[in-house]
Amino acid sequence: MPKQLEAILYVEDGMTATEIKKICEQYSSIKEFAFILHDKDTNEDGTPKKSHFHLYCRFGNTNVSIQEFATWFGIKPNSVSTIKARRNSQFHVLTYYLHRGFPEKHQYDVADILGNMDVPAILANGILETRRGEIIRDCAAGIITPENYNQHVSPEEYTRHAKDMEKAWEYAEHTKRQSAQHRRDLKTIYVFGKSGAGKTALSKMAAEKTGMSVYLSSQGKHPFDEYEGQDCVILDDLRPDAPFSLAELIRLIDPHHDSNVAARYKNKHLDCTLMFITSILPPDVFLQGSANKEHEDPYQLYRRLYEVWEVDGQYIRIYGTDGCKLQLKSTEKKPLPAYLAKIKNEGGGGIDLDTRKIFGELNSEFDPDYGCEQIDLFAESEPTIMKGA
Repeated sequence: MPKQLEAILYVEDGMTATEIKKICEQYSSIKEFAFILHDKDTNEDGTPKKSHFHLYCRFGNTNVSIQEFATWFGIKPNSVSTIKARRNSQFHVLTYYLHRGFPEKHQYDVADILGNMDVPAILANGILETRRGEIIRDCAAGIITPENYNQHVSPEEYTRHAKDMEKAWEYAEHTKRQSAQHRRDLKTIYVFGKSGAGKTALSKMAAEKTGMSVYLSSQGKHPFDEYEGQDCVILDDLRPDAPFSLAELIRLIDPHHDSNVAARYKNKHLDCTLMFITSILPPDVFLQGSANKEHEDPYQLYRRLYEVWEVDGQYIRIYGTDGCKLQLKSTEKKPLPAYLAKIKNEGGGGIDLDTRKIFGELNSEFDPDYGCEQIDLFAESEPTIMKGA
């Protein structure tokens, strides 16, 4: 037998709000009740419908039969219907009583609902719960991702639903792995040059130019700890066997077969379509530095590379790979200096740090005699950095 029921009671049968309230309070089985008078409803042809009450009763742990319930109110059993026990059922019933979501119908006011239910609280919690369901479904469908969630949910919503979102992302990742059947189309570009040549910045600029989200690997034994499904991964400043052995690296950059990557707390699925490897070493020197190079065919690395970029002060030389040989495809001017100049001109060059001015102002503030003496730069002692110059 049901634990919650709904009934329609017509005004023309003599039913009133006072009578409904009296009956509901008379039977202890009715723990909660809410009702509303619909006296402004119309038929499709515009004629008014008969004025009627919608009554919603909850019985707690008690079971009440439809026949018994109908007898209490003096109505026929076919005027009573069961309400399926489901999450947020109170909210759905009460929003229908108000005709929320049915703009073609008359919109009733919350104050029109009478009874002993806390209607404002139920509606408020229901809205939050409905929104929670929307967020979870969008996370599971890949619409909301760990990379873009701040564009879809407010800080309050994220704080409230973070655990549910993480579970939904796990579901989405599992679904994606199954649908892809461990297949992917990954392009890997090896970028080498001296320290400070701008390898990482150029890789990031190139990826973002194509509209990709970018993950820069973290340092240490677990470079994928913060990876959250970004389109492009930059394995920054890679050294032979650190943090990957040659075998691990070859498996990682396989263009067609995906694999999980180790992270501190839980392995992650690498779901990127572009990967950059930056290093100060050319690929052949990188291979020579590998401890187990004699056990790995160098072709395995080269044939997995889409391109090799050599970066110097002004240019980027772009090579294709043919076996273990690099073939120069083009030489491009490096856009990084012009990019940095543009950022600086647009006010993105950081703070204006004039250390001489800063110390001058500090001394003026705390030393009343400051400015009255001439300072010999080498009066006290020769600067350490100048020794042996």
